[in-house]
Amino acid sequence: MNLRGIDLNLLTIFEATFEECNQTKTCDRLGMTQSAISNALNRLKQITNDPLFTVRGKGLRPTARAIELYDQVHSALELVRSGLKDVLDFTPQESTRMFSLATSFGDG
Repeated sequence: MNLRGIDLNLLTIFEATFEECNQTKTCDRLGMTQSAISNALNRLKQITNDPLFTVRGKGLRPTARAIELYDQVHSALELVRSGLKDVLDFTPQESTRMFSLATSFGDG
């Protein structure tokens, strides 16, 4: 499968929806609109050829395929998060990096 044609952001939306089992909670968690979440899940449904979630009362219930996919998707995203952790968690107070600053004062 060529991943270049797949928006990998769909995987974070799938993961959050699976964990929240509620589209509104997924929207709040990801800071996205309901229509954006719906569109993303519809695109993912087309890719997986599975509905992934069914409506259950006010929430969502994952299909058997979604349950099967979740562990793999979650593990893959955790690997990415782990690999980027040092980059994303930069704390200036704890850094031992050396920075050089240069300024120029002109007559403006």
